[in-house]
Formats: sequence, structure tokens, C-alpha cells
Amino acid sequence: LSLDAAGLDFSDEALAQAVGDRVTGDLTAAWTRDTPIRLTAIDIGGADYGLTGDVTIDPDGDPITVTPDLTLRARDLSRFAAIAQLEGLQGAAGLDLTGSLSPLTGRFDLGLGGTTSDLALGIEQVDPLLAGTGRLRLGAVRDDTGTRLDPLRIETPAALIEGNAALRSEGTTANLSALIRDTSLALPGLEGPTSLT
Repeated sequence: LSLDAAGLDFSDEALAQAVGDRVTGDLTAAWTRDTPIRLTAIDIGGADYGLTGDVTIDPDGDPITVTPDLTLRARDLSRFAAIAQLEGLQGAAGLDLTGSLSPLTGRFDLGLGGTTSDLALGIEQVDPLLAGTGRLRLGAVRDDTGTRLDPLRIETPAALIEGNAALRSEGTTANLSALIRDTSLALPGLEGPTSLT
């Protein structure tokens, strides 16, 4: 299957900014009776972003299960700033997504990993710590007990943050440690490394 959608015009401004006015790509779809739907050789993208990989959908599962094995490459993350509700989002990223999710129940077990380049969130004290090449590793599970992030690891030339977190209806708990290699980047006037737990 080939896709070439030009002149896209979304009523939602944030979605329009994220997707752009043209999306092109290809994928192969395969399905036979009593077997999962397989979308392979996915290669879909816009002006400065692309999504590649494979997706398996099991419509006969209980519940329906989607299994992605995808890679997202974005050369300009600012296009996703509005939809992510992060006005200062900038930089580039290459991220791999694997695992499984159930759209009808909201459950998922996903792994996210990859690299960022000069990532910025528009937060004065944080952005200097995210500069340069960063590495991200995140595991995310959502089930009847809530949402768990484990592992959670972000490393850049300036900082290392790692740990885990649990998001539940009764409250959120986090076990995090951070090493800031040069505190002056975030807090001018202070020098040397800082460790936080």
C-alpha cells in the first residue's frame, strides 16, 4: 500500500503543526483467516519526521492486542510542541518503541529507547542539562494497579537521571537519583557536581 496525502488541513492547530500538510509512505499489509493482521515495511513520514517498522494486530485476542516494533525519527521536535503541551520543545530525536498494548482496555507494556540531540523543554534550569547527545531508556506498564515507569534512565553529557515511578489513583511515588556533572549549568554561581536522590 502506498500513501501520498497532500494538502492536509486539520481543524486542530496542534495536530496540523505536528503532522504537516503532506504525509507520504508505504506499508505492506497481510492477513489470513484466524491469524493476526501484519503491517510490515512501514515507512511513513512528513517533511522532517518519519515512522518505520512493523505492527501486528490480533483482532481475535482477548483483549485485542497491538504489538508495535517502530522507530520514530524527528529532525525538528518543535513541530510537536503544541500537541505535547510543551511550548519550548526543541531538538531532534530517534526513538524505538516495542512491546504490546490493548486499545480497548488501556493496558500496555512498552519499551522506549533511543537518542536525543540538543533536546530542550523551554525550562531555563533544565534545558542546559539536556543539551548535546542524550540517551533515553524507559519501560512503561499500565495494568489494574496503575502505571509504572521502570526503568527510567536519561543520560546527557551534563546529567544522569535514573530510577522508577508508580502512578496510581491514590498518588504518585518516585524513586529517582540524579547526577549533575556541572551544577553551574542549572544554577549559575554554584560549581562542581551535585547528586540528588
